[in-house]
Amino acid sequence: LASVPPVRVLLQMIEASEESFPRRKVIDVLSSPYRRQAGEGSGIAPRPDLWDVWSRQLMVVSGDDWEKRLSVSGLRRTGEEPEEGEGDRKAQLALLQGEIRSLEASLRPVREAGGYRDLARAIRSLLLAEFRMATDDTREAERDRRAVSALLALLDDIERIPERVVPWPPAEGPLPWFRTLLSGQRLFLGERGAMRTPGAVIAGDLFSLRGVTADRILFLSVNEDLVPAQIEEDPLLPDEDRAELNRLSRQPGMPDALSLRRGNAAEEKLLFSLPAASSREEVAYSVLRADADGTERRPSRYLLLLISQFVGPGVFSEDWAAGSGISVLSLPRSPFTALSGPGPLSLRETELRDWREGLRPSGRAEGVPWHRIAGTLSAWADRRAGNALFPDPWRGIPVPRVASASALEELSKCPYRYFLRYMVKLLPAEEPEEGLSLNPQEMGTILHDVLRRIGRDVAEGKGWGDPTVASRRAFERFARENPTGLPGLFRIQCRGIETDVADFVEWERRRQESPDATRVEDVERAFETVGEKGLPSFRGRVDRVDRGPSGEAEIIDYKYRDGKNEKAPIDGIRNGLS
Repeated sequence: LASVPPVRVLLQMIEASEESFPRRKVIDVLSSPYRRQAGEGSGIAPRPDLWDVWSRQLMVVSGDDWEKRLSVSGLRRTGEEPEEGEGDRKAQLALLQGEIRSLEASLRPVREAGGYRDLARAIRSLLLAEFRMATDDTREAERDRRAVSALLALLDDIERIPERVVPWPPAEGPLPWFRTLLSGQRLFLGERGAMRTPGAVIAGDLFSLRGVTADRILFLSVNEDLVPAQIEEDPLLPDEDRAELNRLSRQPGMPDALSLRRGNAAEEKLLFSLPAASSREEVAYSVLRADADGTERRPSRYLLLLISQFVGPGVFSEDWAAGSGISVLSLPRSPFTALSGPGPLSLRETELRDWREGLRPSGRAEGVPWHRIAGTLSAWADRRAGNALFPDPWRGIPVPRVASASALEELSKCPYRYFLRYMVKLLPAEEPEEGLSLNPQEMGTILHDVLRRIGRDVAEGKGWGDPTVASRRAFERFARENPTGLPGLFRIQCRGIETDVADFVEWERRRQESPDATRVEDVERAFETVGEKGLPSFRGRVDRVDRGPSGEAEIIDYKYRDGKNEKAPIDGIRNGLS
């Protein structure tokens, strides 16, 4: 029951409520066709794809970020956004804020339920108010209707639980208890739309499909690290202790009291034999040749042993496929190859095939940047054909008029990344929720902001004052505009930065007592040099400019070590200063 799409969306909504509405899960919920949009009558078509991009750019992680950060202006444009005006952008962000508020309000009664009856009624009201179901005669629609009927019947049973007999709340919490309850419920789909329908394709694991027969079975991922399953020992009662307890409690004619986890080979062999015993005509085994990193993967020892019964021991060689002489079909690695196969294509596959051919599907999905998609797919084809890094269509892109130190450093490290970022203006997709703490670059950014505020006061003649105020304002500004990771760890890192700034300010005060001391003239001074002989102009910013007693200038560039190394890497300093 929990795997049916509308029930799965319901569980996603409950999990999002438990976890303070994390960005990824919220976007998944708002993108679902099963959820009824709160702004359906506003006349504005919702764009969850743009909501995903903008929420990443605005560094939304969870909780209050939805209210605070969605109001920030100055979004960066990406190469995949349609050409929309600022009014459309604000309207979409306002629509997103309304959807977030509606989602939070609809889940509040579920979180605040005071008993089994309140919980069942709150979830039932949530289903009726926030969900919509298909009313056609397709198999998927019938499956969804059966799932919702089963869920409503389950809610009726929950509502009748006597709280005097079954304590409230459950030990693991109301919402985790409900999720666990759903995960154990089976759903009968009936004759129509189920396994007995001619031509039906059923997917499942070995446990859920035990006792099910089929004409043909495809057994996926029969690799050594998966079949047999790598069962870990019980950390509280390992196999060595289990064997000793069995020895002490063993009785004649009776089985051992405790089973050994590493000795469960019989169960794994039984599961492996089920597909062959359940297939009426044919069984095929699929083996991964390599993982995502390109590391070679081996077939399961059970599969090799089975093949050896027919072709002999040659299958145990390094090149098992050639050594055995069996029929092996190697599937192509490109996911686009299936689009040219003889089988029927879905609507999405048909559109993807049209994209690859450079055609724009007519009458569907207006607003999708077909020209960019066709250009990207064409560039992929050229790259596979061995063409140069900069194909002919890209040569019309002008070289940036002005270069910065960071851009030149990017060019020296990876020209292709420089091309994508500074010429094509494609920005990397950011995942703000993945950061647990500030990285060295972010800590350096905060430190520069603190020293800029302090240096500005010094340049105005106010002296080296208390750095606490400047530090607090810099921390607050960074927290408004960026993800900070775990709150406690962020406060610890900020306290370390504040301590370092205080030490630096104290050092500057002592330095001012010298007769040859310099005075701060300016901070964050911008400059630009004119390029010559076809070279772009160079633009930069100086952290601080000091003047000596005789009028000489001293250029100061702040570097902040990352805390793991004794000093900042000297090569990086040289590149930045040069």
